[in-house]
Amino acid sequence: MRIKTSLEKGLNLFFPNRCVICGEHIGLSQLVCESCYEKLLSKGPAVTVERHKSYDLHYYSYYEGELKELILSYKKGRWRVYKILSELFSRLFEYFQPYPVITYVPSTSVSIEYRGFDHMKLIARDLSKRYGMMLRSSLIPVKNERQIGKSKRDREKLFGKYEARCTAFEVTLIDDVYTTGATISDAVRALRESGVRNISVYVLAKSKR
Repeated sequence: MRIKTSLEKGLNLFFPNRCVICGEHIGLSQLVCESCYEKLLSKGPAVTVERHKSYDLHYYSYYEGELKELILSYKKGRWRVYKILSELFSRLFEYFQPYPVITYVPSTSVSIEYRGFDHMKLIARDLSKRYGMMLRSSLIPVKNERQIGKSKRDREKLFGKYEARCTAFEVTLIDDVYTTGATISDAVRALRESGVRNISVYVLAKSKR
């Protein structure tokens, strides 16, 4: 473990930094404690592929425990968490071969105003740099509603939420959580209507049914 400098110890005394998952005291440059980080790595990636009619689904792990808490902290505005989430995506990518064009499920303007950034865009940008992928902001929200906390029935009412502009034939689509599948299905529909033929979906977490 890295030895803390006197300056860092002093700053931690007056401005304590805590793990975004468990709340344990950590160094100023850290985001999560070593224990939570090891648990995150041990959760995945899942190496199974779910075959859906219009896309293949890959996921890192289930939406629970440390991974759930990490994603929720990110959605609440802890923007630096994208670095860890991007690393988890990278571990998932190592087991599969994503298409060279990457796009993402975008946040609505309401969500961006709430948290100050488009959370999936940050991750997609980082992954595109890591893997030399072509980043495309292909999906356009046309219904400006936040989904967090909505029931399955309310999520299904948002079908038709996206339009798409994409000239690629094969696309890697990323999102954070796969709950009912309504968001991904709508995003895939929009991409296919714009001309995309093959779509691989990668998510960090999948809800247990």
